[in-house]
Amino acid sequence: MNRGFTLVEILIAVLIMGILVTMAVPMYEKTIEKSRIAEVRANLRRIYDAKMRLLDDMEKTKYVAKLFGFENLDFSFDCSLGEETDGHMIGCKSKDFGYSLLPSGTGNQNKVCAMRLSGDYKGVNFLFGERSGAPGTVELLCYDNGNDGACDVFGMESVGSEAWCK
Repeated sequence: MNRGFTLVEILIAVLIMGILVTMAVPMYEKTIEKSRIAEVRANLRRIYDAKMRLLDDMEKTKYVAKLFGFENLDFSFDCSLGEETDGHMIGCKSKDFGYSLLPSGTGNQNKVCAMRLSGDYKGVNFLFGERSGAPGTVELLCYDNGNDGACDVFGMESVGSEAWCK
């Protein structure tokens, strides 16, 4: 008596596996993107807090690039320095995001931003800082930068009319 599987049984098993994989991939991609937003949210919070501590130590209320840059913050993370202004690094890049210290006068005083650098959501901007008109309350905002529905993937609504990070 032969023991084993017939060709039809193997094909049915492969077909079922293919259907399961097809259903799982989009859910996996959304999970990965949500973990990236958790990472960027944590980094933005740390950058913002360090920026505000430094402003407080300098007895300043507004940030301008002449004061300091990423090199002066009291923590570090995996980020290669990039954009320079007035001798200070006000921008840096990680694998997935570019971060910026936003100077006062940009309409987003004392906030920090991050922009997605690659993938399907390239160009999506995140702004973190004190809510306008509500001192002491911080918020995270998302702007899809023309990539319709990108903020929805992160569980956020797209706000704003232009990119915060360039």
